[in-house]
Amino acid sequence: MMLRRERRSITETAFEVGFSSSSAFSVAFQEYVGRTPSAYAKSFIGGPVSSRH
Repeated sequence: MMLRRERRSITETAFEVGFSSSSAFSVAFQEYVGRTPSAYAKSFIGGPVSSRH
């Protein structure tokens, strides 16, 4: 999973996997995984990279 292997922002990951918004990705991710993307990433790599916007 990209959030586990690479230090990318949640927004970058959302767009790379085909979502048009990071909020839609976050909702879908939480429903599927049971955790927010940020919480998931923190458990593996010390946290996501902050968005570059």
